[in-house]
Amino acid sequence: MKILIPAIVILIIAVIGVFFYVNRGSAPSVAPTTPPSAGPAVPLPASSYGKGATGNSAGTPTTPSPTTKPGILEGMAKSATGAAVNFTSIKLSISDPKTNKELATVNLGADGSYKFTVEPGEYVLNVVPGTGSSTQLPQRIYVGSEETIDLNFKVK
Repeated sequence: MKILIPAIVILIIAVIGVFFYVNRGSAPSVAPTTPPSAGPAVPLPASSYGKGATGNSAGTPTTPSPTTKPGILEGMAKSATGAAVNFTSIKLSISDPKTNKELATVNLGADGSYKFTVEPGEYVLNVVPGTGSSTQLPQRIYVGSEETIDLNFKVK
């Protein structure tokens, strides 16, 4: 019996040792107090924004829109042959070509100049009825981001 007890203790220690040896790669049961360094943060590609683990949209898309800057639509009006024109009494409008909704108006300058600062998109430039006329307007124009479009025409 004297030999049996130490043999059982050694056997128990051996079993515990084998158990810890086999499970040595498992996670500790207590979280470390300082997180391991993961290196610099790397942003997710824009194509993964708003996506779940399966790649499906998760609610409202959160992909940021590209930053756009306004464009400029400007130009000069000239007098039609034989017409005496008071440029400051002529008003121009820009409208949405899909809805025909007038978006902005401006009076021509004394020299016939005009300028609209607009978001990128498609517009229709026209003379406001009752303020003058032009055979060259209305005209459909696309203005891009940071683009300047010069559009000259004749009025009477």
